[in-house]
This record gives sequence, C-alpha cells and structure tokens, in this order.
Amino acid sequence: MNSILSEEQEISPLSPDGTLPEDHRIIPTLPSAELAKDIRKLSEISEWKSVWATGRQWFWIVCIIAGDKALAPHIGWWNLLVYVVCVMAIASRQHCLLALMHEATHFRLSKNKSWNDFISDMFCSFPIGLSTEMYRREHYLHHQHTSTDQDPNWVGMQAHEDWHWPKDHLRALRLFAFDLCGLSAHKTLLFLFMWSPLQATVNRHLVLSRIERLRLLAFVTSWIAILTAYHLWWTALVFWFVPMVSALGALLRLRSVAEHSVMPMEHPLNTTRHVEATWLERLILAPINVNYHLAHHLYPSVPFYNLPKLHKRLMAYEFFREHAHITNSYLGIKEGVLSEVLVRQA
Repeated sequence: MNSILSEEQEISPLSPDGTLPEDHRIIPTLPSAELAKDIRKLSEISEWKSVWATGRQWFWIVCIIAGDKALAPHIGWWNLLVYVVCVMAIASRQHCLLALMHEATHFRLSKNKSWNDFISDMFCSFPIGLSTEMYRREHYLHHQHTSTDQDPNWVGMQAHEDWHWPKDHLRALRLFAFDLCGLSAHKTLLFLFMWSPLQATVNRHLVLSRIERLRLLAFVTSWIAILTAYHLWWTALVFWFVPMVSALGALLRLRSVAEHSVMPMEHPLNTTRHVEATWLERLILAPINVNYHLAHHLYPSVPFYNLPKLHKRLMAYEFFREHAHITNSYLGIKEGVLSEVLVRQA
C-alpha cells in the first residue's frame, strides 16, 4: 500500500487491547506528547456507561415487544404494519448489542477483563449466537491488516460477490431488499456463523476457553428454562429470530460497506470512513458512535462514549482535516456513503 506518510510520519494506533506502546508515534505536525496525554484520558473506562448502554437496549427491546402485544388485539390488520416497525426497531437494538460486543472485543466495557467478557457474552453476543472470544481473534487481525490479504474480514468478503462494491443502483437495491425481507436469511446466518461458538464444533483448531464454555452452558440452559416455563418460544421466534435474519442483515451490510468499502487505500486516514451521520442514522445504522470508525481505528483504546471528543480533538489538526476520509451521511445519494459505493449502470 502506497502511503503519503513517511516511516517517521506513520500513524501508530494503539494496540487493539487498549494498551499504549512506549514507542507510540503520531504525525509530526501533531504534538505527540500532548495528544498522547489526551488519548490516555479519553481511554479511561466507565463501567456505569457500559452497563447503562447495554441495559438500555434490553429495556427498549422489552418495551417494543410488550407494546406490540398490547396493541395487537385492538388494531386488527394494522398490527401487521406495527409488527414490521417492531422488526426494524428490534433489529436496530440487536445491531447496537453487536456494537457493544465490539467494544468488549477491545476490553472497553470494563476495566476487569472477566467482567468485560461476561457482560458481552451474556447480554450482547450469545443472544445473537456469537462468541466474544471468537470475534476478538479475527478482529485484532482486522485492525492490524485492514483491507489486506491478512485481514480475515476483507478476505471473507472478497469470496462473496454480494460484498463486491461498487454496485449499480438496481443490484444494490435488490441486495438490500432481499436482506430486509428475509430472503437472504441463509446468508445472514452464514455471516454470523463466522463468530459463532458452534465454529468450535466444525473446526478443531478453534477452541473456546473453559470460562466461555461455562458461560455459554449457563446462558443456553437458563434461556431454555425461561422460554419453556413462560411459553415464550413463539415470542422469541417472531420478535427475536425474525429481526435477526432479516432487517439486521441489511443494517450490518450497510454499516460494514460504509466502514471500508470503495476507499482510496493510500494511507491510514483514507482506509476507513468517518461518517457525519444524521440523528436517524445514528439511531438505526450507527448506534453508540460507530460512525466514528476512523477515530476508532486510529485509537482502539478509546471507548465509544469518548469517540466524539476524540474526533473533535483530531479535527483541530490541519493534516487530519485534509487527509481524513469524511462522508456527510450514510444514505445521502449525492454526498453520502451511497454516493461513494453506487455506480450508474452502463
């Protein structure tokens, strides 16, 4: 990869596990010592913010399900429309739970690593069939070798035509429509299976730690008991599994494409997008500040609630402003991510 930065000028991001190397370097035009001090401060973890963010998602999920069940007997066929809205809303919260699992991958939910992984597994990853440990193994490589042959995410996407961008408008519309309607459910499940605990059953080289196996056993047995005792299997299917294999797939696809697809790939500042998301996009597509993905890639130690401050700090430097890839929105046809990943059909 060609770079506009010399070896001495190379941006050295913090390690994926959140440590700050002693030989940490930053662009010479930025005051290294001053910025490093700010990064350390911004990297401080607040367990309360993590627990609040996680609990808030489950609160809304319960409210959405309870609201639909309360309205259903009184609105007749209109409940079908309400249900579609509920599917989208729950999928957006599932998306947020996955974003919180991503935070846990970098040990940003708690200062205690065991507590960090417990919160992530029991409340974020296991409910969607994923393992924090499995995701972490690949995600570190993604940070170290973004969009190269050594990046498992990039290699996996290159193997499927669905992930080849740019696309023309009609093919992209068809792809997202299939996701939303659940017609690509098998593809969504295969995508999620990459980080599933079940991977250990088909790949003997992938072994979960003893503590995560115990957590998984506790999670599965407790939820089987709860769903059986309260006759909630149908509710789980309709309000959890259906959003997961339909709308969640579309959200994951758009967000993933927005992060690294169709980028110049010349240097660290234009390998990853920063998106100035609208409030609606932040609610549905970019929960807990995932639109600040460039800042996250540069400094993975900074937790999600401090990413806006980090971005503002970086924007104070002319070099960053000139070379960072910043897009105005996700859905904008003229100046958004869609304008960058869609091409007109010849």
